[in-house]
Order: sequence, then C-alpha cells, then structure tokens
Amino acid sequence: LRDYGRLGLFALNEGRLPDGTEVLPEGWMSQSATPSAAYPGYGYLWWLGDFNTNGTSGRVISAQGNGAQYAFAVPSLDLAVAFTGSRYAFKDAEGKMDVAQVVPPIVACTRSEPKPPR
Repeated sequence: LRDYGRLGLFALNEGRLPDGTEVLPEGWMSQSATPSAAYPGYGYLWWLGDFNTNGTSGRVISAQGNGAQYAFAVPSLDLAVAFTGSRYAFKDAEGKMDVAQVVPPIVACTRSEPKPPR
C-alpha cells in the first residue's frame, strides 16, 4: 500500500522523487494526465476524472489495478490517496471504484481552499 501512495506522490511531484531527483522529463507528467483524443477519461495509463464537492473542484488522476488497487492524486489539493481491496471476482464496472465515490468524502475532511498553482 505504501508503494501506491508513493506513486500518487510521484505524480503530484511532477515525476520527481522526494529528494528532488527528476526522474521524468519536464512536463511529461502533465502531458501524461492530458485526456486522449480517443477516450477523454484516459491519459498515458492514468484514469482521469473531475470532482466538485463543497465548492471545491479539480482534476483527479488515478492508477487502478485488478482487485480494487488504487492510487489517486488530486493536484489542486496536493492530495494523494491509496488503498487496496480484494474484489477480484468482478469482471465489469460493478467492482470498479468511481472518483465521485472516493474524492468528495476526503475533500470534505481536508482544507477547503485549493492549493496555489506551482
């Protein structure tokens, strides 16, 4: 689970490690979270979504794996969320987590003002 969290933090830090080492080229992380022309809900292996709750809105990028393994990153709130599950039997959307289910309750428990742009 910690590695999922690290993945979310890596995304928030634009592809830099906690010590500042740049792993990805400048701008690559932002480009990877840009909606594709073929499917607007997907970037370069990132699922993309938007949320709006309690007057706070923003973009959510997420990595999602089989069995309910998730790493969510909300750049406007400088927020990374990771969790794991065991929903391996589901073959369709019934086992898929929606951004609208996850982010609003977390946002409701965090600060109300968005993070200033980097």
